[in-house]
Amino acid sequence: MNIENQLGLRLAICGPSGIGKSIIMNLLAIPGADPRRVRIPRMNDDPKICMQPKKFETLKRGLESRAEGPVYKSGDLAVYSDWAVFRIRGKDWQALPLDGALKDTQSRIRVEIFAPTLLKLLRQQNKLRDILPLQAAETLIILLNPTQTSYRLMNGPTRELREATFRLIYERMLATNTRIVPEQIQDIQRRSGQYLAEELGAWKKLAALGNCVEYLGWRHSEAECILDNLTAESFGIRRSGIRSLRIKRDILHGVAEKAPQYWSRIRDAFKTKEEIF
Repeated sequence: MNIENQLGLRLAICGPSGIGKSIIMNLLAIPGADPRRVRIPRMNDDPKICMQPKKFETLKRGLESRAEGPVYKSGDLAVYSDWAVFRIRGKDWQALPLDGALKDTQSRIRVEIFAPTLLKLLRQQNKLRDILPLQAAETLIILLNPTQTSYRLMNGPTRELREATFRLIYERMLATNTRIVPEQIQDIQRRSGQYLAEELGAWKKLAALGNCVEYLGWRHSEAECILDNLTAESFGIRRSGIRSLRIKRDILHGVAEKAPQYWSRIRDAFKTKEEIF
């Protein structure tokens, strides 16, 4: 299938926490499927991607009280005509508004949805196509891998992957001046241990859908980008764009090499150098 001849495109970015998925999303100049994180905004959070817990509880009660019920439900995932609500890693709720560009099959959108949830949505497209069109044939999966072993070859999270994930999350917390307490260390251990197995399983199944570019030894991280910007600000510069340009270059290089039919469309989806700086 020649994607260049298709008008719509969904760009989904997956990988361990802290590897920089949100950084790449911010480099794209196209609308996004941005789930609202149910939490009080943290340092470096965009308030628009967060939803206050009380507001979420009100939303969830209203959705659950609807006589027609959800269009699709599986475990903690419930998809309604205008919202999808789901829980990730067994505890953190997110809410995705289903409106605007998301329902336009001719638009290009970026997608950062928890991989196991994204997999469910892709598999239910016959039922959800009018609410959240995410046809697998029109979705390019970008898989960020901090190790040199392909996710497809892993029977389970390797020691290298677990250690890299732990480091990515821990360094992000340090970069945002998060006060680290024992409970948070335990959470990082779960996210780089038992929860990682669920995500790895989803990454492998997403890769098997066909339209996938995996980046082995991905060398960028959210912590590094945060620290670069803090350093730039200390010198009176609004933000550092050097690493952002490197990330853009690396993504485009991988697409050109492994999925050239997408290259021009992905190139046009990125912000220009002037917009990045």
